[in-house]
Amino acid sequence: MNPVWQVTYSRAEIEGFMNDDVSFVKLANEGREKLSSSPAQSHFKVYAILVVEKVDGSLCLVHGANSEQGYIGGAICAERSALCALRFIEKPIIRHVVVVTDSATPTSPGVLCREYLMSHTQPEVHVVMGNATSDHIINCQLRELWPHPYLYRFADRSDVVEAAKLVSELIKDDDEVVSAVGDDIRALRSHAMGVNYRDALDALHPIRFSAAVMFEDGTVETAWMLKGLEYGCTLDPVSQLVHQMEKRKLCAPCTPVGSTTNVHQAGLHCKPTLLIMCDQFGVAHAPFAQARSILYEHGYEYLRVAVHDVGGTLHTTSVLDLVPQPTGTNLVACDDFH
Repeated sequence: MNPVWQVTYSRAEIEGFMNDDVSFVKLANEGREKLSSSPAQSHFKVYAILVVEKVDGSLCLVHGANSEQGYIGGAICAERSALCALRFIEKPIIRHVVVVTDSATPTSPGVLCREYLMSHTQPEVHVVMGNATSDHIINCQLRELWPHPYLYRFADRSDVVEAAKLVSELIKDDDEVVSAVGDDIRALRSHAMGVNYRDALDALHPIRFSAAVMFEDGTVETAWMLKGLEYGCTLDPVSQLVHQMEKRKLCAPCTPVGSTTNVHQAGLHCKPTLLIMCDQFGVAHAPFAQARSILYEHGYEYLRVAVHDVGGTLHTTSVLDLVPQPTGTNLVACDDFH
């Protein structure tokens, strides 16, 4: 019998799966179980199926599985694996997403996959998450997994600067709005904008990003994006700032041996309180996936983050709210790795 990824299903069969979460999750788990091996480092299998509508109106299933190399930072997850296959389909429209794993609990798509999905489909698309035995299933819309998506995510490179300018013209940062958010935000954005010019490789990509984080002692650190010729190697500014945050939460003695300087006064053991990332037009964006994930997983859930919405209004949210978890699911934990 052919594995599920080699089977062609009729439109009626696919619509049946879309209306029956249990059957769809069982199909995905059948695919997961028939994979020839587990990923080399986590030994944790993830399997995804996308329902895709083609330009002629027909439906098809696109399958994906996670894969890893020796260095764990180069791994690709199942949802992105499936999304890459859309390059071979003319004008694909994603109608449904199903994700299963080896876990006994439904596992939500990872943060990188949420971001990638949101750049390829609409927020109302349903995401179905099932456990390894197909008897625990959670269903939600993509918007519930990825709040404050990248504002220019659907813009082609040739149009992205104009898209950014249009959003920047809508910015409502009058005194009333800024006061409602917090007066510190104006100064922090000025710090971020002050180093934006350092992201100067416009030939690689025309949008520049810089970021600033304020600590509880009032000090500020800044960073700018380092673009990579291979786009996936790019270092976003917020991820770079995490190093400074980690240095300042060192559990050092209050007064080091042989010193009269208090560590807190020296800027160590000091929490970050406010974060902002801006483009060259002054639009504040939520951190990208890698930064959100690292902040969330390393104890910065409380950190306030300033963002503009698509209408130009400034808000503050938190890292916790930027990585929401549907009730009954979990992000992959190291306990799942064998």
